[in-house]
Amino acid sequence: MKVKLICKTYNQLFNKLRELIIKQTSIPEDFIITLRKNSIEDYLLVPAAIKRAFPSVSMSVEEISAFFESRKNKRDKKKVLDDLFNKLGLGGYNSEKARIIASKMEISEIDKELKIIFKRILSIII
Repeated sequence: MKVKLICKTYNQLFNKLRELIIKQTSIPEDFIITLRKNSIEDYLLVPAAIKRAFPSVSMSVEEISAFFESRKNKRDKKKVLDDLFNKLGLGGYNSEKARIIASKMEISEIDKELKIIFKRILSIII
């Protein structure tokens, strides 16, 4: 069973795209999940989880938070994470780093929207 995850802001163009996806695929509408943030990386901008994931980095949680704050208006959060990891000397951002961050997030740090989506996915597959 496949679940499609589309990360885009809500607007008229997005709604048309969503309708087109539903119309032109055999994927049931209930299996298309949309997020209100622009990318999955938006949900990984959790300084404490990043510090737990990479404890040897020189920046503190507060410094990582300040780094994100200084880039809060940047739309491309993947680039923000890429810049952070390059600054930390860990090489660029990639899916493995995303997995490590996500695995170190505490339940209370996971965005409520994602928790709802996880429950929805579980209800579909169980």
